[in-house]
Amino acid sequence: MPAQGTIKLSVLVAFRDRDLARVDRFLAGLDGQRFRSFELIFLDYGSAAAVAAELHKRVSRFSWARYVFNETTGMPWNRAHALNSAARQARGEYLLCTDIDLVYSQNALGALAEAAMPDAWVGASFYLLPKAFSDWELLAEGSFTAAPQSHANTLGAIQLVSREAFAAVRGFDEFFRIWGVEDFDFHSRLQRAGIRSQKAEIPPVYHQWHPSAAMPEMPLGWLEVMNFHSLTRSGSSGAGGEGWGRCLTAADRPALAAERSGGTARRFILPSEQPSLADFAAWKKIDFMRTLLRDLSAAAAGETFVCEIEHSLSIQCKEWLARTLFRLRYRPLAGDRFFQPRRDGRAILWYIIIFSGLVADYSIKNSGHNDRYTLVRA
Repeated sequence: MPAQGTIKLSVLVAFRDRDLARVDRFLAGLDGQRFRSFELIFLDYGSAAAVAAELHKRVSRFSWARYVFNETTGMPWNRAHALNSAARQARGEYLLCTDIDLVYSQNALGALAEAAMPDAWVGASFYLLPKAFSDWELLAEGSFTAAPQSHANTLGAIQLVSREAFAAVRGFDEFFRIWGVEDFDFHSRLQRAGIRSQKAEIPPVYHQWHPSAAMPEMPLGWLEVMNFHSLTRSGSSGAGGEGWGRCLTAADRPALAAERSGGTARRFILPSEQPSLADFAAWKKIDFMRTLLRDLSAAAAGETFVCEIEHSLSIQCKEWLARTLFRLRYRPLAGDRFFQPRRDGRAILWYIIIFSGLVADYSIKNSGHNDRYTLVRA
């Protein structure tokens, strides 16, 4: 982390491919703050090129804001890594980890600065704006309060901690990917490090409505694995060792280079191009896992593998037919005695990426008819 400057608060926010209108409202809220001893580290966690270019332009209009791009294209959302990357750029005495969906009324940052203490984690509640809300001009002065407030136990959207405390636990644990657990885990580790928790009463902060789209992307069992990881690592610091919060560049992403070049790679396609009902039998997922792990283990460092999981309408129909027939044949032992390529293949590939130690880099591309995984051997 850079040397501490004279700035009181470093506001840290992470973003990827969201609508820019909510970004403008977030930035306008900060620009209207009466308290001025703050900076914004705006961490773009791998947005598409056109979005990133426009975002860079909008953020750069403000002297108190810095735009930072982390080249994580093809990787799932990892809020822990994103906020850690922002923290490594910060110069403030205190770090405010916040959310792009929030709009701060003009006295909110000042109140948070007053509440900041070196030995405390400080959180605050916020108002939940309805889906149809459009009276944005009411938010600057904090006069709008006709909305429900966030739950008292909400941890993630507003959390203020000293940079020393943040660094002492090495920030958020970057094991937590896609959605969930990182805030609970961070808060718990700070408490075990002797940092007490305090809720501050501050002028209104508003949350812009958005639909939730995180859960459908979860690989099978991943939320349970993350919770197990958190609960069994009592007292541990965040993942990543001294490399926590690293900002990746194109040079760090051989999977992206391989994906874009279309060069030679070993290929696996699930199910086969002309699948029979036998391709959906339960033993097929074990065969796939064993074959891929065997080939990865034997491959040279830097070798590329491409795994494609097909889910066209015809594949889905054959999968449904196979599932129905297997259930009829194996009753009452039916359960999951069949292979669902998209569900099971995604889970197998994900756990190989995370736990095998055989994958140096990866990129995942989803389309309407298949999921494509590009893996580079460690």
